[in-house]
Formats: sequence, C-alpha cells, structure tokens
Amino acid sequence: MFAYLRRRLRYRLHCIIDTAGKSLHGWFDAPRDRVRENRLKAGLVAFTRSVALEEARNGITVNVVNPPIIDDKDLSLAEAERLTDARFPVGRPATARDVAEAVRFFASEEASFITGQVINVSGGWVV
Repeated sequence: MFAYLRRRLRYRLHCIIDTAGKSLHGWFDAPRDRVRENRLKAGLVAFTRSVALEEARNGITVNVVNPPIIDDKDLSLAEAERLTDARFPVGRPATARDVAEAVRFFASEEASFITGQVINVSGGWVV
C-alpha cells in the first residue's frame, strides 16, 4: 500500500479522524462506549504516527485533525461569532470552517516539516 502511495502521491498524506462528535457526546451519554471509542482513537493515532515515521523520508507527512462537535455544519464563522456556546472555552460554537482551516494548514507548504502530530480543533475544550 505505501509503495503505491509513494508512486502516486504528489502531495502530503493526511489522516483526518472524525471522532469527536460521537465520542464527546458519548463521554456523557454512554460510559460503556468510552473505552471502545478511546481505544479506537488511540489506535488510529498510533497508526498515524507509525506511518508518519515510516514515510517521512519519502516526503509524505501524516497528521491527525480531531474535530469538535459541530451542531450546524452550515454555520458561518460570522454567525458563530454572534452566538454563545458554553461547551467551548472560546465561547462560540464550532464551525466546519474551523476544521477546514486546520486541514488546509496541514496540506500547505508551511506544514511540510510537521508529521505525526494531532491537532484538536476544540475551542479549548481539549487542552
């Protein structure tokens, strides 16, 4: 698989894990699922970091973006800034753009030296 990626990929490889929506709600609603979901996240992060180390010499970077709960995927940043959301220390709800900006950064040349990292786009909820 990785040999195929090396031949075909002209850009950095990124691993996006969309777990926060279910697992953060699950943290409060379904304690028995917490172990399973945390084990899954830890496994995916470990896999991502292993691939990052393996493929760094080939110019492939692998990172994780861990998004927050996004209740309204169509909410613009301007609209979000007018609202309040006590779940997030920044005081406003998360937007899809918040996550997209993190992904855009990892895909940019500015992030070409960054690999094997996890960024929590959480508005301060996960520190």
